[in-house]
Amino acid sequence: MSQSKNIHFPECFSGALKQVAREQGFTEGIYRLESESGCNVGDGFAGDLVKVYIRETGRELVVLCKLLPENEMRKQQGLSLFYRESEAYVKILPLLLKFQQEKALPEVLPRFNNVPRCYYAKTTIEKMESVIIMEDLRMQAFRMWDKANPVDFEHARLLMITLGHLHAISFAMKDQQPEEFAQCREFTDPMTKMLALDPKKTFDKMTASMCRRAMDTLEKDETFRREKLEQLQDRCVQEITACVD
Repeated sequence: MSQSKNIHFPECFSGALKQVAREQGFTEGIYRLESESGCNVGDGFAGDLVKVYIRETGRELVVLCKLLPENEMRKQQGLSLFYRESEAYVKILPLLLKFQQEKALPEVLPRFNNVPRCYYAKTTIEKMESVIIMEDLRMQAFRMWDKANPVDFEHARLLMITLGHLHAISFAMKDQQPEEFAQCREFTDPMTKMLALDPKKTFDKMTASMCRRAMDTLEKDETFRREKLEQLQDRCVQEITACVD
């Protein structure tokens, strides 16, 4: 596999790709793997993204692979998030989508299906290893939003509608199948673990900066909103933690 510069591919990554290729019907010894960086510098992901082409004559599968960063501190900070993401693809989402499918909703009713196909997801805490392999949605003309630009209303509206559909399933399942839903209660909050491993309080500084930027958009007479943001800017992390406590 032709490797991207400055990215070290762990053994677990190569094994995961071989498993995906085999499961997708590629011929052992015939197919080839080619790779390139899966994101732009500064995109701000919690790990390294690698775009991989699985190819043999007449066939191609493009996947996006997410790996833990090489930096030891960032790896420790990101491990709990990777574990939760792996569990989401392997356990939580299949559970919720199965519940939704069983309801046989009429076609005219909205449903949650905004999830990329996940081919492989496994995080091993003891070995500090994680690999998540999913479809690359950019092949369907999706594009990353430039984070330097504010999100427009239409994209924000679509996001909130989609999140509403997702949470609606969880609330319905919690009410109608509490025993099945109990599996989702077993998970601990990964954000708290990540923040505990952030000695420089980077996330605190980022959220405070976001509050200040929000205040800069207010009119002079919007004193109520300004006061609320001033109260929040230095305790965003505490509020986030309280939500999952």
